[in-house]
Amino acid sequence: MKKRDLHWHARAGDYRQLAQEARDSEVRQVFDHLARVCTDMANATEASGAARTAPTWVYPSDIPREASAQRWRIREAEYHAMADNSRSPEGIQGWRTLAGRCAELAAYLEATASRRAS
Repeated sequence: MKKRDLHWHARAGDYRQLAQEARDSEVRQVFDHLARVCTDMANATEASGAARTAPTWVYPSDIPREASAQRWRIREAEYHAMADNSRSPEGIQGWRTLAGRCAELAAYLEATASRRAS
């Protein structure tokens, strides 16, 4: 398995854990969604040919978009906006955590894209 593939699995596990710990139900649902996206990304990128598991949450045509740093930067901005408009301390913290995790993933994708281009 490639290092990049392990990254998607690690992110999926991280998001699942954060979903279990989230106090805000809406934040929990978003963490769960991101866990499913990352699981599909891991399945789409790690196996070859017939062994590849079909995505269950992400359409196959969306795989390239989900693999782009830009997509995760957009999510980061959306979640910062949600934090700014949240009224509960749990919501604010949850949305900020989501934004931070999306920023980390975007930074990883940007770094690996520049390495591939070199």
